[in-house]
Amino acid sequence: MDSIGETDRTKAKAAMGISPESKVVLFHGIHSLHPNRRAVELIANFIAPALRTSNPDAQFLIVGSGMPEFTRANVKSLGYLEDLTVALHAADVAIVPLEGGAGVKLKVLDYLGAGLPIVATKKGVEGIDVRNHQEAMIVDSVGPDFVRALAFLLDNENERLRIGSNARLLSLTKHDWETIVDDLESAYLRLCHEYATSTDRRD
Repeated sequence: MDSIGETDRTKAKAAMGISPESKVVLFHGIHSLHPNRRAVELIANFIAPALRTSNPDAQFLIVGSGMPEFTRANVKSLGYLEDLTVALHAADVAIVPLEGGAGVKLKVLDYLGAGLPIVATKKGVEGIDVRNHQEAMIVDSVGPDFVRALAFLLDNENERLRIGSNARLLSLTKHDWETIVDDLESAYLRLCHEYATSTDRRD
């Protein structure tokens, strides 16, 4: 995915019925997975209300397969989108407020590829080599520190741009599909060579 310019972001916000002055905070996922359902609860009942007064221009956007559709104060949940890139283009910041779940969270790779600065728990970025204050703001859990980290990014455009740029660079160098295919090919060839060498020794 190409990096997102301000013109693209403004157009995407308009397409989703969001004011161009709003700073969009995005979360997406499959609602049937418990960690994602819990994340939606945390956004709607804790994170968004905590920022309503200090950051009135923050608009939380939730999308994903099976997501319930609702609008509540500064939270808009739109359910399933056929084209996720519209939401990615509309976003200024992405959040990953996960408390559980196993494996690499593909949503993080989506956010990195879009050049979005991320606020995440350690569990949310588990298995991905993002660095705190470089490609993401990483906290232990969803609590006051999570809210403070998000408020910091919402209030500091230069930091949003810096961390988003770092995120995009990490995606291009380590998580781009061409890079992944090249790495897999190298690993496959290495394993084939090791297997052939070990077979020759047994003969």
